[in-house]
Amino acid sequence: MNSNKTREEMIVFIQEAECVIKQVTKTLHWEPSQSQVSLQTKFDYCPINKEHRVPENRMKQHVEKCRLKSQGYSLDSKFLQPMDPELLAHSSVISIDKYKQQEILAQALKKNSHLNISNSTWWMIVNLLQIT
Repeated sequence: MNSNKTREEMIVFIQEAECVIKQVTKTLHWEPSQSQVSLQTKFDYCPINKEHRVPENRMKQHVEKCRLKSQGYSLDSKFLQPMDPELLAHSSVISIDKYKQQEILAQALKKNSHLNISNSTWWMIVNLLQIT
């Protein structure tokens, strides 16, 4: 009889535990089937920040955002679009050589020594001025 009592106690315990699990998942708006899928998701390390583990299927979007953040930009930063190649032949397009580029950047850095001229900023300047 002692084993029957223990068995009954175990059954009651399991039923109560299942009720608690159902209540928790309901409160968190989780579906048991979703949690099984998330357990099968493969993660990889972000090439920008090795502390980030990202699902493989979201890596491209993450890397784009992570690169911007690592260069000091916020996610709501607006960027210039590349110029239309047909406009490049127009007389109002300004072209400058590499020496003038360096001069412009040097002047900007003199005015603001904290200026962050990262690769993306550099390419924004290139697109803006259509440097050749």
